[in-house]
Amino acid sequence: MKEFISQMWFGVIYSGSFLLVSWIGSSPQRINLFGRFSAPFFTFIPSFLGACTCMYLPRAIVHAQGIGLFNMYIEFLIRRLRGKTAEALRLSKLAGTLFFSAFSAAMLPALEYLQINRFWFASIYRKQSDDTRNASQRNCCSHHPNRSCVQHVTTQVKKSFYFGLAICLIKNALPRIAMAFRNPLQFIRTIASRFDYGLIGFFAAYKALYEFFNCYLIQNSKLSPVVRATITGFISGTAYCLYPNYLLFTYPISELVEVYWLVYMKSSLPKPRIVQAIDRFPTTLLMYMFSLGMMYHLRVVYPYHTNHYCHKLMAIGTTGRSETLARGYAEIMMGYRD
Repeated sequence: MKEFISQMWFGVIYSGSFLLVSWIGSSPQRINLFGRFSAPFFTFIPSFLGACTCMYLPRAIVHAQGIGLFNMYIEFLIRRLRGKTAEALRLSKLAGTLFFSAFSAAMLPALEYLQINRFWFASIYRKQSDDTRNASQRNCCSHHPNRSCVQHVTTQVKKSFYFGLAICLIKNALPRIAMAFRNPLQFIRTIASRFDYGLIGFFAAYKALYEFFNCYLIQNSKLSPVVRATITGFISGTAYCLYPNYLLFTYPISELVEVYWLVYMKSSLPKPRIVQAIDRFPTTLLMYMFSLGMMYHLRVVYPYHTNHYCHKLMAIGTTGRSETLARGYAEIMMGYRD
């Protein structure tokens, strides 16, 4: 009940901030009354103020949404890059796959060092005790005491396949749930035609490559777990070629920053007072407020460089007012309106 009330107030205050900016910018008289705002401040400040209510939301929600919004901002920066080299890299599937493989090769050894599992495309295996190793049967996978490597890999790939299938169903079915009742046959055809088979293939292929080479290297080499995680991470990252997507590409960037900060804090490296102060600072809240304010500004001022999910998110959060304000801003910039 407490979470419901906090989210309700968040929606009221957040929507109210957009009402304010829409009201101020709806006529020249109000602009003259309040003064002229430059484009960045006119769109950024109301959204930033509305996002300040995130301190009343559960931290898990703020963390997840903050990372998602920040990744959309990274996507905008990538789309905005100009030049022949940037354009070639942006359109190259090979370059995207190599970059993603490098991100994956950096992520998995960090997780192995920290011995934690985050929301990633594969899970690291915690260090086994001597009793656990002795209890494992002969000719069984080192990751499972009673299964062979083939059985273990198959089981893990099935889990990733079902996970990808569930995401695709939710992504495609929820926006068209009304169609399922009006026209079930058309609903099935639409879902089948717009299904992200590449996304399912990515999840399954990433897990298959990771588990297979992990088992192979354990049995045929004496590499340390961190080195092994680096190799398997790079090979697994090649699965990106099955589903080259901005959201998938930008996700590891913010995760790597957060994970390697944890690696640094756990290490024996010296940590000055400023580093300790930053570690105690509520970075997630600040990132959420900045990202939400910036994404609304980008949605209005640079809609052609902004992810279409951002368009939907802003339309829902402002009950359609972001679309009206974006059109009004475009008309003013093109000279159709004073």
